[in-house]
Amino acid sequence: MKSRSGKRTPPVSPQGSRSAAADAGGRSGRYFTWAALVLAVLVTFGLRAIRLDVSWDIFIDEIYYLRVSRSVLNTLWVTVNGEPFYLHPPGFFFLEAGYMKLFGTSGGLIHQIYAVRYLGAALAGLTAGALLWTGRRLAGWPAGIVTAAIFALDPFSMRTNSLNMLDTPTMLWVILGYGVLFSALVRSGRQTISRRRTVAAGVLFGLALLTKEISLFVTLLPLGICFVLGWALPRSRSALAGLVAVVVYAPYWAIVYAIGDWPTFVVQKFQGFSRMAGLLQVTGFNQRGGPSFLDALVTRLDNFATTYALFATGAVAVCVLLLTGLGKVPERRLLMVWTASAYAFLAYAMVFGTLEEQFYYYLVIPSILATVVTMTLVLQKAWARSSPGYTPAARRGRLTLKAAAAACGVVLILWNMVLAYTMIFGSLADHFYYYLLANSVIAAAVVVALAIQEVRTSGAGAKRPGWLNLETGAAGFALVLISWNAFLVHAVVFGSLGDWLYYYLLVNSGLAAAAITALELRKAQWSRGGAGQTRAGWRGRTALEVAAVVFVGAVVLWNAHVWEVFHTVPDNGYQRVVSYVEKLPKGSRIAATSDTGEFLVQENTGSSYYKSVEALRKNNVGYVVISSDLATSGYNEPPPKVYRWVKSHGRLVYGFRDRSSGLLGVWRLREPRR
Repeated sequence: MKSRSGKRTPPVSPQGSRSAAADAGGRSGRYFTWAALVLAVLVTFGLRAIRLDVSWDIFIDEIYYLRVSRSVLNTLWVTVNGEPFYLHPPGFFFLEAGYMKLFGTSGGLIHQIYAVRYLGAALAGLTAGALLWTGRRLAGWPAGIVTAAIFALDPFSMRTNSLNMLDTPTMLWVILGYGVLFSALVRSGRQTISRRRTVAAGVLFGLALLTKEISLFVTLLPLGICFVLGWALPRSRSALAGLVAVVVYAPYWAIVYAIGDWPTFVVQKFQGFSRMAGLLQVTGFNQRGGPSFLDALVTRLDNFATTYALFATGAVAVCVLLLTGLGKVPERRLLMVWTASAYAFLAYAMVFGTLEEQFYYYLVIPSILATVVTMTLVLQKAWARSSPGYTPAARRGRLTLKAAAAACGVVLILWNMVLAYTMIFGSLADHFYYYLLANSVIAAAVVVALAIQEVRTSGAGAKRPGWLNLETGAAGFALVLISWNAFLVHAVVFGSLGDWLYYYLLVNSGLAAAAITALELRKAQWSRGGAGQTRAGWRGRTALEVAAVVFVGAVVLWNAHVWEVFHTVPDNGYQRVVSYVEKLPKGSRIAATSDTGEFLVQENTGSSYYKSVEALRKNNVGYVVISSDLATSGYNEPPPKVYRWVKSHGRLVYGFRDRSSGLLGVWRLREPRR
């Protein structure tokens, strides 16, 4: 072959063309992967960083951990009030000290706590990216995306990630370690997992142990089970990963011994072990006279209902992976062992040990991952059985359209419930209009885009007797949503919705939901005549698809609603109380009745901690800071009789009611002496 210049050019082989196309596809795939990971990290961080200061009140552990981190910043070792602090390992405190050194923290104690909270939010973003990657490796992109989305909006995870706590970085190291093992198992299989990847996983598990030692229940315990039963990993690899984790953790003990703090270290570690084993109950739900676990469960149901549901579905997923062929693949067997170990740890803590609310974070992440991965595997198996010629690529467009339609159906159902409730019992808050507006815009865009994609991805010459109806229905649905948006925008900008408009929205949403359902059923009938499909198989597959999409849609949408509540309703009672107390007359004698109140108020006014009526009388206290929740829910800060006495002998001069503390008030007992 000659070019225009007359020179002969070598012919391009078909293999070369395919190789170039594969390289281009590989590059685009890598770009998409990195873009998805970065997006997951940024979105999750943003969801937690918005109004991070006023959305979550100060928790007592945040104060202790900040003080330890400041000691590391000043002395390069973990101390509190000049005494060594060995209740927890030093990993997090060195990390937070580095963050404080890099970004700086200024102002009072409250503002410093608010500043370091962004570290937890950033680590949560990295956790979402790790979950996206892990879910993709285990069951494909849909599983990874759904896992990351559920975690990003999970209210319990959001609360834990938004506080200055040890659990967020601990679980980040854990999921990164398992991500390394899952990737190696998926890539190479059980027998050929490399020593390098095993060591990397062990190092990450060791960092988890250096952050919080109870992580051994979700790292060393699963590795031990795999070693004994010969599951998932070769025994040599299980032993190597566990050994490396211990080697990474061991220098902590060696340093303590070298500096001469071994007796103090043993005492504090034995106290921590006794609390964990249940031999010593000084905190948590199981302490004598402590807060009721059942009451806490019920009172927080509106906030954490979806988290509770994921705990239940995670248990079901463990059973499915254990008892069916879906869990025989090494990486899924490892996922099952990890999740089951987390359930065993929480079960022991609930029955015998010290049960604290943040412990459930060690179960949330494996529960989400196990639920989504198992659900995806069950759906794939159902598709393969009902359609012998099933391939993921052939189903992608139709599945995404069904998912979008079902998700829109969930949105419509929830809207109808809210509108019906509003017409009967009350009125919508102004901020809810924006919530409806955003969701309706997204729903319209998704349905239209996916409908177009479905038509474009259909094979040439395929029988589509109703494809025009599908496009028409999607367009009609979009028009309904656009009309809603127009009315909502007009109402928000110029006035309020009339009662008649609620009925208009209700009727139209019902019609739109019915139209979408009818179109989906008709489309399913078109595909039912395909080769190898049966009526029973189609019905079972469709039921599974609808159940899965409705579950995921309901979880994500409800969590979005809870996020909106968390980040629009202030929960910063201590900050408000401290601001009020600072304005009291100089020389006022102020009493704090909880550890948190003592630390925060004392820094600004020099108040003291009181737990008895006699002490209040003896010291001529003029003002008392009390949290109704800490006084009446079993925490005894102060004992209920002290709270009753203060209410009967004083008057409330300032109070703020929030989610964390109930009524956090300043009570005036008498005129302060001059």
